[in-house]
This record gives sequence, structure tokens and C-alpha cells, in this order.
Amino acid sequence: MAAVAAAPLPGLGVPPSCNPKVQVEAIEGGALQKLLVILATEQPLTTKKKALFALCSLLRHFPYAQQQFLKLGGLQVLRSLVQEKGMEVLAVRVVTLLYDLVTEKALFALCSLLRHFPYAQQQFLKLGGLQVLRSLVQEKGMEVLAVRVVTLLYDLVTEKS
Repeated sequence: MAAVAAAPLPGLGVPPSCNPKVQVEAIEGGALQKLLVILATEQPLTTKKKALFALCSLLRHFPYAQQQFLKLGGLQVLRSLVQEKGMEVLAVRVVTLLYDLVTEKALFALCSLLRHFPYAQQQFLKLGGLQVLRSLVQEKGMEVLAVRVVTLLYDLVTEKS
């Protein structure tokens, strides 16, 4: 079972995160459920690593997949995974995924707030918000968020003109 389960995983990690159409097809085709089953059942560490990598690629910057992940009990699967004996090495990857998802949601909320409320813009600038955004976009692996930050700043600057 482990060899069969791991077979389709290497290719799943890269393309979905780059192609929204492929992401939707992967979700609707049951890829998310299959990955969660692999992570929730007894599998070799290498198989679970590949499944977790594919899951991370599918969830990042894709709100529809994140919603489905929650509906399917994905958080419970991840909690069980990090508590499973012999899977401690995956705990760092799980925490990184959760951190990235929370950061992404926080930035989305910040963008909405700053676009619509001039007072929020003033407070953001006054409290050093630009420095926080600068450090965020310099973090490794935050390229997509960097694009969102630049778009936000562009919108704010052109709105003032």
C-alpha cells in the first residue's frame, strides 16, 4: 500500500501551487482526501513526508483548498501526525505550514482593512507597519505574499494621488 500511495505524490507537490486550474481539479478529484488518508494511516515516514509536501503545496495561497482541508478534518489529522511516534521530524513542517497559513490570512485581512479605512492606514504607518511588511517580504518562501504586499502598497499610494 505504501508504494502505491507514494507513487503519485512526487509530481503533486509542484504543479498545483503554480496553476489554479490544476489546483481546483486536484481538490475536486479527491487529492486532498487521499493525502489526508495517507497522513492519517500507518505509512512509512518517507511516504508521509511526500504527502505532507504535496498537502503544503496544495494549501498555500489557495483559500478553497484551505476550506476543504478544514471541512475534511485536516487539523485533526495534522495534530495526530505530530503526536505519532516516529513522526517527530514532520512536526516542524506542520508548524511551518500552519504559520504560513495564518500569516497569509492575516495579510489578507490587513489588506482589506487598509484599503477601506484611512484612519487604519495612518495608524499602520505610525506604528511601524511598513517595517513589519518589509521583514515579512524578506522571509524565504514568502514570494507570493511579497507580491500581495507590493500590490497593497501600490494601491495605497495610487489611492492618495
